[in-house]
Amino acid sequence: MRSSGQLLYPSVGVLTTTTVRGTWVAAANRAVWTPPGFEHHHRAYGETEVRVLAVSDPSLPAQPTVFAVSPLLREALLVLTGERSLRPERRDRLRAVVVDELVSGPDEAMYLPEPADDRCEPSPIGCTPIPRLPRRWRNGAGRSGPAKGR
Repeated sequence: MRSSGQLLYPSVGVLTTTTVRGTWVAAANRAVWTPPGFEHHHRAYGETEVRVLAVSDPSLPAQPTVFAVSPLLREALLVLTGERSLRPERRDRLRAVVVDELVSGPDEAMYLPEPADDRCEPSPIGCTPIPRLPRRWRNGAGRSGPAKGR
C-alpha cells in the first residue's frame, strides 16, 4: 500500500483512472488525484503522455478527484516530473505550489460512479466498461498548451 497519493497529469491525450468506486476521466487540462490506499488502474486513449507525481499532503481529498489544471499548476507539474535536476528546497517549494493550486481550485467532476443498485454486482477492477469519449478528446485532441487559431 502506498504511503503517498498519485497525481496524474495527461499533458497530451486522455487518461482514465478506475477504482471500485468508479472511473475518473482527465484530458490535458485536468489532473486525476488518487489518494493512498485506493487500488486502481489507468487507461490511456490514443497518443497520451502522462506525468506522475507522488504527493503526501493531508489537505488533499480522501477520495479520487479530478482537478482543473491552471497554467501555473501545469508548469509546476512539468518541472517536477521533467528530467531536470532540482535542489531539494526548490522541489519542496514547487510541491507546495502544486498543493496550493489543487486545494484552491475547483474540482472538475469527470466521474462515472460504479452502479449502486442491488441488482448490479460490482465489477472487479479492470472489468469496468470504458466510456466512449467525446470526439474532441480522440485522435490527438486534448493536447495542453496554447490553442491554435485564436
